[in-house]
Amino acid sequence: MTKAARRYVFFVVVTLFCIGGLLAVEIVPAAGKWRRGLGSNPGGSIVRLPASAPARAARAGSGRAFPNIAPLAQVTVSSYDGASEDSASVADGIVDSRGWTGRSDGDGAWVALEWERPAIITGIDLYDAANGEETSGTLIFDDGSMIPVGRLPTDGSPWRARFQAKAARWVMFRVDGPRGTTAGLGEFMVFGALKS
Repeated sequence: MTKAARRYVFFVVVTLFCIGGLLAVEIVPAAGKWRRGLGSNPGGSIVRLPASAPARAARAGSGRAFPNIAPLAQVTVSSYDGASEDSASVADGIVDSRGWTGRSDGDGAWVALEWERPAIITGIDLYDAANGEETSGTLIFDDGSMIPVGRLPTDGSPWRARFQAKAARWVMFRVDGPRGTTAGLGEFMVFGALKS
């Protein structure tokens, strides 16, 4: 290969790499944090796309003012230990023994839900993972607002947050205080409605 051809190939590769990097992440000015956009996930793994959400789970939360819309979201996690299908079940609307468990990243591990269009959110229920370790953290919304989450109950009952309706494209639960080395979440329910 000639020197000119090698330079051309190098230029094309570097250009594609830079364009890919610009498309993969954006900075949320209000939060000053890196955030993932649809189809990209710096530092995380997409474990379920919205199209694969089970239809029956979309009706979870019946009897409430708003249904659970978590099953309609893309699920992205900082890491996962075990099968990605188990991590995807963290937002399937079913409280069971499956859920997300991070791979020994403890403090700072996260699970995020992102919808294809904005959602009006009125409440969130979080269930602790069945790993026997207590977890606390922070809920972070795409506008940079945060809600501190105390220790999640380990008896199978949810930690609940109810608030004035707010619009959001994504919400993240960041683990700030696992008691142990493994972070996890049994179920992540978000009550609201998707905007038309």
